[in-house]
Amino acid sequence: MKKFVIGAIALLLSLNYAFAQDSNKFTFKGIPIEGSPTAFVQKLVAQGYKTESLPSGIQPNIYKTALNGLFFNNEAAIVLTTSNNEVTSVLVGFFHDKSYVSDDDRITLYNNIRSGLEAKYNNDDWIIDDSLDYDEDASLLDVKHEMSVHGKSYYYRVFDKESGNAYIVLYITKDTCSIVYMNPNKLEDIKSSLTSDL
Repeated sequence: MKKFVIGAIALLLSLNYAFAQDSNKFTFKGIPIEGSPTAFVQKLVAQGYKTESLPSGIQPNIYKTALNGLFFNNEAAIVLTTSNNEVTSVLVGFFHDKSYVSDDDRITLYNNIRSGLEAKYNNDDWIIDDSLDYDEDASLLDVKHEMSVHGKSYYYRVFDKESGNAYIVLYITKDTCSIVYMNPNKLEDIKSSLTSDL
């Protein structure tokens, strides 16, 4: 009986450890994408981010909090998506306060972030989906042409191998370069909060 109790305790501890590992797997700046927006914002403010009012055109019932600060060494606006007063995703937009940004600036930033994500997530724990399958130097003009003339967008996505759901989506269009960090375990909450006003 003693061995059974010790075995059961060991199993519970290992399950608890595995759950703790999984809940901390989906993070933004080392902060798990979960819990109250207030606690999440406090942790970002402690890292040097500043709160600001929501940008115009943002729906306050879906996006609760806006911050600004440096992300990948670029000024960025950060907006939290919540459902049932719990953080479900983090949207990072670049160049939001600049009246003109060149295609080269957006493409350079996209490629820098893409390289950082590739270095961190290109392993057996994640699935990568990259729409940019080109030689960066040889095809830069083609990418600029496709974005500006044909309105094409490009993305780099990181999927959780266990659930098959997206965790990170980096995308670029002729107007923006943005990245979204999501908690794949909250995908249904994200979908319902985004479609609640449709």
